[in-house]
Order: sequence, then C-alpha cells, then structure tokens
Amino acid sequence: MAIVVGMTSVLKKILTFEFNDWPKCPTFIRESILEVLGKAIRDAGVYDVLAPMFIQFCSDAKVTGILEFGAGSGESTVIFLDAICRSDHTPPRIYVSDLYPLTMVMQKNCEQHSGLLTPIRHSVDLRYPPETPTHDMRMVLSAFHHFDPDVARLFLADAKRRGIAVFIAEPFIGSIKAFFPLFIHGFPNLARNGMLSSKKRVLKLLFTFFVPLIPMCLLWDGLVSMIRMYDKRGFADLVASLPETETAYRWQYREVQVPLGGTAAVFSGRPVSVDVGSDL
Repeated sequence: MAIVVGMTSVLKKILTFEFNDWPKCPTFIRESILEVLGKAIRDAGVYDVLAPMFIQFCSDAKVTGILEFGAGSGESTVIFLDAICRSDHTPPRIYVSDLYPLTMVMQKNCEQHSGLLTPIRHSVDLRYPPETPTHDMRMVLSAFHHFDPDVARLFLADAKRRGIAVFIAEPFIGSIKAFFPLFIHGFPNLARNGMLSSKKRVLKLLFTFFVPLIPMCLLWDGLVSMIRMYDKRGFADLVASLPETETAYRWQYREVQVPLGGTAAVFSGRPVSVDVGSDL
C-alpha cells in the first residue's frame, strides 16, 4: 500500500510539472514558451472572441484599475489589449506582474501600449496579493490552471474579502479538441520564433532545430496544461469553499467557441449590491 501511495504521489507531481513554472527553467526556454504560446493565441483568434466579454465585465463592475497576475513576459497581455483596441474600446490601466517576471522583455512588451500597461519589475506572488498599485480588479490570462486548488482558493478568497472583481480567461478547456487551434498555430510560430526573437536568438534557434528541447518543453507544457485546466465544476468547488463575507458576489463561468473548433473559457466574479446567485 505504501508503494502505491508513493507512486501515486510521484505521478501527481509529474502530471502537474510544467517547465514554465520551474524556477530553474533557463530564461531562453521560458521566453520561447511564452512567445510561441502568445502568438498562437493571437493567430487562433482566441482573444478577439474574449475581448467583448472583458469589455462588458469591466463596464458592469465599474473597473478603474487592473492588477494582472502570472503575466510572464506580458506577451499575452499585449495581444489581449490589441484585440480590445481593435474593438474601439480603451480598457482601464493594467499593472502587469508575475512570480518570475522576465523584466526586460516585459518592459519592452508593455511599451507597445505605454499609456495602458505598466510593468511591475519585482516578483508578485498570487498567494499574497499586494494592495498596491491601487486596483479594483484582478486578472489572470492563460495561467490560472498553473495554481493548485489551495492557492486558487486563497486568491479568490482574498479578492472576495476585499471586494475586488476577478476576471480569469483560459484559451482552451481540458480537451484535445479545444486545444487543437493552439496546436495548429503553434507549429509555424515555433518555426520562426528564433529568427524573430530580439534576445538569445542563437540559443533559441539551436534548441529548436538542432537539439529540439524547446519543442519538447512546449508540447509537454501544453499537454499538462490540458490536464490541469479548471472546468465549471472545478470553479464551482472553489467558490463553494470560500468564506462568507458581507459583500455579495456574482460568479460566472462561460465557455465560448473559437475558430477551428476550439473552446475558450472565462470565469469571473464581481461584488453586487444584491445577491443574485451564481452561474455555476
């Protein structure tokens, strides 16, 4: 029995390991994963579908400032903001943060929307959300599945206790079909990423084509992400376990179709004056 328990524990650790989460992951690999993923999301049109939902949510919640967690290099944030701006809307200012911020790349990416994006250069842990910079919404793009239920629960409970809105978007749900658009668009972006990258170009080319470490890391992280994705029941379990507060909240979970048969998901919550229940 002890052997079975031990093997189960090891298997669980293996199936929740992603290179992008690994503190010792070489920077050029983490950058490559984020660059390829961001461009695949862009080309798959995922954020074009999610942008109207974000705009409506910000309006309903009367959002004035947003703190983003798990932003990595800010690549996905810029692509998301591009989609919002294409719809002729200007979002509130977004403060971009990560536990392992790729500071130089993040700064460069944020300069593409310098009036709307502000990078936070120091490490920001989602388990201990800061009060500053001032914000009334917290956002996680394409990264919430990286957090185990205990951490995710802490994050949601703190937001609820402080009366802060939450917007979480994932580019696919936990199925091969939902992942297919990113898989298809990932190949061409992987092939040209090394040439287009402004940093560590030689390393990225070498470990893409001659020693295919980057493709292997990307594929592994994608498959593990698919396993780790929260579904409607997973979010409902998180919400059900949150402590009661004086402020009523409305929680919603929605799945939307994206081109090539994919499915993206949005989970959100906002304080309301009257408890109208949750769509979970």
